[in-house]
Amino acid sequence: MSTGISQRPATFTPVGNPVIYKFPVSGGPFTAYRIVIGIYRESDDSLIGEMSASPDFSGNVTANIQAYLRSILYHDWDDSETSCDEIGSINFYIKYQEFYTGSSSSPVDDSAEIRTAVLSSLQIGSNADLAIYVNGPQKFITKFDVLSMWRGYPFSVSFLLNSYIVYKLRTQRIKDGVTLSTTNSSVSSSDAPSLYRSFIDTISDEDTIKINLFTTNTSGSSTLSSTKTVDGSDNDSVNWYLPANTVPVLTFTSSMTIGVIGSGSDEIEVDLYYYYTDGTIGIVLQYILNTPGTQNHSGTIPTPLKDVWKIETFVNIIDGGISNFRSGTITVSGFANGDVDISETKTILVKEPCDNPVYLFWKNSLGGDSFWLFDGSQDYSFLVDDFKAKRLMLFEENINLNEWEAINEVNTVGQRYVPALIELTDDVNKTSARVDNQLYVIDEDGNKLGVVNINQENSTRTRQFKHFISVLIEYPEIFLT
Repeated sequence: MSTGISQRPATFTPVGNPVIYKFPVSGGPFTAYRIVIGIYRESDDSLIGEMSASPDFSGNVTANIQAYLRSILYHDWDDSETSCDEIGSINFYIKYQEFYTGSSSSPVDDSAEIRTAVLSSLQIGSNADLAIYVNGPQKFITKFDVLSMWRGYPFSVSFLLNSYIVYKLRTQRIKDGVTLSTTNSSVSSSDAPSLYRSFIDTISDEDTIKINLFTTNTSGSSTLSSTKTVDGSDNDSVNWYLPANTVPVLTFTSSMTIGVIGSGSDEIEVDLYYYYTDGTIGIVLQYILNTPGTQNHSGTIPTPLKDVWKIETFVNIIDGGISNFRSGTITVSGFANGDVDISETKTILVKEPCDNPVYLFWKNSLGGDSFWLFDGSQDYSFLVDDFKAKRLMLFEENINLNEWEAINEVNTVGQRYVPALIELTDDVNKTSARVDNQLYVIDEDGNKLGVVNINQENSTRTRQFKHFISVLIEYPEIFLT
């Protein structure tokens, strides 16, 4: 029989990689033993798909649910949409049940362990975990070291939303090294955790825009405090965020009032964790409360040995056998309230479009929005085969190696959908698409023209100062009478 789940996917998991659950099995032998796993949307508890898996030679059941999640996510862009739920990400959980000849177990619901699937891919060695794009200092979902946008054309940036952070976006507009304005805007977190896009506009004659994410620590007093009320079955946590590269001296106090304690090992555990910028987590304080009444604890929090971006206090109800009402206050003090940067600062170069522009959008391999404007001259031809379509060879020169690599992501291995996926609306004109990407030519108003890349090999020399790239795109089919 299975003893539970021994491995789950990362909290933010890329569906371009295997999405693995593991179940250790002991006892038996069982005839025709299998575990049936159902994958469910967190938003409405609807079934996405169901699969069956049997033990391997080591006695573990390994279930890869990648295909089910990848099939309901798709690459797209809409200038009216900010949250990408079910376009670029979806929150899910599983239920599972054991079956063998003549018997079955009761279904097990794993909905307490919500995961976020993102339409992205990571390379071998990354452990299929998008943690560096969601833990501080958080990274934007882009392959460009420095972003580029073109005045008058729509532009968006992508990042991941954690469910427990109230995000804000700071936008700093600069011209000739002088800051013209700085604006702070709220980020809707109603769909968090999810992939999110934020639109950036040019409003003046700025030549550079810098963006970063921040949050605000507030408590209404000189110390950061939070009152917790739990009902005997809940766990509760509070998070505070630290400015980058700071190691404050912090103090911790807790006062927990506990009702009647049940029999056995029932207890309350109060923990304090450091979240390090390298992605690891360390527990630095722990108190076990297992007698009725009010218990107080206080002390200095140990100085972290590594950079810390978040502190979490966690009240854990162990066994859940405690009855009656309990409440408590946990206070962390020693650093000021206010705005705390929680992401990298990303630079966006504002460029002027030249003659004959072709503004191309695609989804990068991390799942984020990517744009590039090809202007000047293009090679123009027509494909005349089973259908007729316009083709343009786009050129870009004098780019750096990072830009060359990022633009090369328009070349993908996915096959064209057969039959073709046709979409003809007021703002979309598309007669073909590839399985693993969607390219659009976008105009100033955000209208989309679906195009298909024709793969070709680009090469350059790594030690060149500037590089050249070409991209061949095919426009929608020309309908003939």
